[in-house]
Amino acid sequence: MAVITKSPGVKEAQDLKKIKDWHSDGAQAKFMMYYLSKFNAARDQRAKNRVELDNNNYENDYELNKRAANSYLYPKNNDDEVRVVTTATEKKIEVVENELMAANFQGEIFAYDDNDRMMRQLGQDITDVVDRTNEMERDDKVWRAFIKEFTTQRCAFLEEVNFYDIILNCPYSQLGDDGKVDPIRGAPKKEVIHRPIKRLVSGLRIYLGDDSIPAYRFHEQPYIIRYTRMKFSTAKDQYQKWENWKFVKPGIPENISKPYGYRMNTLTSDEVEEIMYIDPHKNEFMIIINGVPMFNEAVPCPWKITADRKYMMEMMVLKGIGDDYAYGRPLTATSKMLQSLNDETIRLLIRKMRQAIEPPIGTKKKKIFSKDIWSPGAVTQGIGKGDFEILNPENKGVTGSEFNMMSLFNGAIEEAIGTPDSAQGLSQSGEQTATEIVNQQKRFAKMLGQALLTMEYAKQQMTYQRIYNLMDNFMGPVKRKVNPINNKVQDIFRRFTIDNASFENGRRGTKIVEFMDRDIEPVEKEAMFEFEQREESLGRPTRIRAINVKKMKEFPLFFKVVVNQRERDGSALEKAMYTDKIKQAVSISQLTGTPLNSDEIISDFELIWKTSNLFQRGAQPGGNNTESEEAQQLKQRISEAEGQSEIGDQLKESAGQEANKPSLNTIQSNVQ
Repeated sequence: MAVITKSPGVKEAQDLKKIKDWHSDGAQAKFMMYYLSKFNAARDQRAKNRVELDNNNYENDYELNKRAANSYLYPKNNDDEVRVVTTATEKKIEVVENELMAANFQGEIFAYDDNDRMMRQLGQDITDVVDRTNEMERDDKVWRAFIKEFTTQRCAFLEEVNFYDIILNCPYSQLGDDGKVDPIRGAPKKEVIHRPIKRLVSGLRIYLGDDSIPAYRFHEQPYIIRYTRMKFSTAKDQYQKWENWKFVKPGIPENISKPYGYRMNTLTSDEVEEIMYIDPHKNEFMIIINGVPMFNEAVPCPWKITADRKYMMEMMVLKGIGDDYAYGRPLTATSKMLQSLNDETIRLLIRKMRQAIEPPIGTKKKKIFSKDIWSPGAVTQGIGKGDFEILNPENKGVTGSEFNMMSLFNGAIEEAIGTPDSAQGLSQSGEQTATEIVNQQKRFAKMLGQALLTMEYAKQQMTYQRIYNLMDNFMGPVKRKVNPINNKVQDIFRRFTIDNASFENGRRGTKIVEFMDRDIEPVEKEAMFEFEQREESLGRPTRIRAINVKKMKEFPLFFKVVVNQRERDGSALEKAMYTDKIKQAVSISQLTGTPLNSDEIISDFELIWKTSNLFQRGAQPGGNNTESEEAQQLKQRISEAEGQSEIGDQLKESAGQEANKPSLNTIQSNVQ
């Protein structure tokens, strides 16, 4: 049995003392000084007190806004002070946040070729894939955090990354799909789920190269710095396989004059700072940890740089201050002065109430008395009733006008944030109609114009980022497999299954979008057709869409994202609108004598109320069950193909189950 002579902690401490200093040659020292000058310029720029930040620097202003948004209770300056903070700002901002979450903005994508011809079906397919990836990452939690950040802080940053990047903690690691080696780190790729995600980055961690460029022109920033402080042990787990990691020392060294002694901010003895320098205009990317560059020379930015996408992140502000300043003005900055006045008013009212209950008292006796003499049952010798006098007898407590002053401040806060009582759920009692619900939402939307526009813009820009991420990292092959239809070994690409997708005929069902590097072969089209018809006969409408990613990358495509507000499935508004729709449909049916389509009514009902199999579906009474001419022609073609392939037998069996079917041309038009 081995004898343990040292604890792991003692051994690690001894190993840290053995770390050698990083020595650079003349060229390396020169480029290190170049990066350090960029770091200092960005840091000093943000550390300046600005009028736009109420004469604070960015970090102090960030902390003040954070305290205001969370109703921070400041400590007492003296024992007699009353500690008071109202939740007016916090609660009013929560109303705005809840309304923005309920808005449910979603992007709709339109695709165009290089001749500006709309590829309608491709745009719908990419829209469905983006929606599906959002569902897979469960992005609601990210949007909740984003809404909190941009309503309470000067800006909010959202970045688009791969799930691999989270595991390896490099937001731009550019891992391939070949399962070999990371081109930047040289570390083996871990077997993890590969999917796109978005995440919020605190404004404290992003240093802008030029803060005079407004947020909507963020991609024009000359460079940005992504800063992270972490424990040495955490950084070691992430970077220890990198060649230059062996030179990294935690904390602040004694000799700070050397390049490896540089620290951008103050660190504790067991911390390191990870500084990422990103310059897409010169296509430079560098990581420096405690003064040690992880690369011996700058590497290209590990993502595809386009004219409208320089960075893999977006910067959002609630309300811009001017066209010559990057940061904006959040709701907390608008209301925190009024919040302070409101808190001070309550503090003074409490003080006045306490003075009225226990007024200050004076005495002419040359003796000091304790306030305990006024305690119940207290007995004190040598004093009488006339020995004391109330110093302010006119103080009768808080007056009505003083209460009105406090109400005035509350109203001013509501006006500044834009959340009157009518927007806080204080609507009329009883069941509301769809029209009443819509009108109530419109009135509130007018008050939240800036916040709604920012949310809409954020959804639009992050949809663009997701499209780029999909095209760069998720349209490659994931494995190879023998195709059972043609017995050929083929690359297998990703597929996405979308529930409740909209079809071209207005119905809803399941859509399967599959990426390929080739066109669909005729035998595969027949198999897809048979599968769709079988699912249709079982009450599960299904469409299969195949996208040739090779052609997508060969030919230039242009995308446009339009953001619309969608009602959530099963929402109160959708249920109210469904009820109104049924009433109107029944009236029209009675007037015209045209029967309603029961299948469509049932589909809508089950979708809105989130239920299934509540009704038994079958042929409608009096329905037309005769075969169409198109179905008869299809059966004739199947009979001619019978005996030549298995596909003919399958189609024949399917044809007996479904009489009226779309033609092969219809299916073929759905395949690109």
